[in-house]
Amino acid sequence: ASVMTAWYAGPCILFEGDWFDATPELLGGKFAMAFDHDALVSVDPARRKEYASILARLLKSTPPSRLLLLAPEFDESSVDAALTALGPHSLSIEEVKELFPGFRVKLLSEEEAIDTLAFRRLQQAGLASVLQ
Repeated sequence: ASVMTAWYAGPCILFEGDWFDATPELLGGKFAMAFDHDALVSVDPARRKEYASILARLLKSTPPSRLLLLAPEFDESSVDAALTALGPHSLSIEEVKELFPGFRVKLLSEEEAIDTLAFRRLQQAGLASVLQ
């Protein structure tokens, strides 16, 4: 049986467990909002559709739910694949639209992030730009 551990932080509930086992029943229902901070880009790109499908099933359809997604976009082919094996992987706005076809996708902001600590190893490997 799948298990999810719930952690409470004020009005938020964080769940710990295997994402690919997540269901509305296991998590106590569907949600009106989700925040994905680099989780989708940490998943093997071959499993992104599966990840996105689970996330979409966990969100309420009426009224429309909101998903805030924070993800980097960069030329992944220009760095050694070993550097991105466990993420982050690049994710374009076009791919987000493909992964979430029933959603209205809107880019809220985009800025250069190559100088941040999160992308230092990619910068050291020669990557010149990461948009986030």
